[in-house]
Amino acid sequence: MALKRAYVRKRTSITSLIDVIFLLLLFFMLASTFTKFSEIEISSGSQSTSSVQNEDIIRLNIGAQKVTLNTSEQSDDLAYKHIRALKAKGRTLIAISVNEDVSTQRLTTVLTQLNGIDGLQINVMEPQ
Repeated sequence: MALKRAYVRKRTSITSLIDVIFLLLLFFMLASTFTKFSEIEISSGSQSTSSVQNEDIIRLNIGAQKVTLNTSEQSDDLAYKHIRALKAKGRTLIAISVNEDVSTQRLTTVLTQLNGIDGLQINVMEPQ
């Protein structure tokens, strides 16, 4: 009669696995950027806009999802194309107003896009 040995499983230590996961987590946290910072140059208006006629001003109203360009509501991309076309026709002054539900990030995004159009004078209107 042969005696069989009872098979005893050894407990696997997961300490080294936890260490590796912690190091990977630490690496990816330090290597990743969670927020995007951007700068917009804002200067005070030195030129008088009184010489500009009212029909030469491009009016842009920023909403939470869409923008209104000269009384027509449009998507952002379409509005930027129209602004570039108006700029090519000689209209360089844009007056921007902001709705109450617009976040600061939304305003910053629109201003960054408009800042990419050379020769455009941007005026942000104070809320009434």
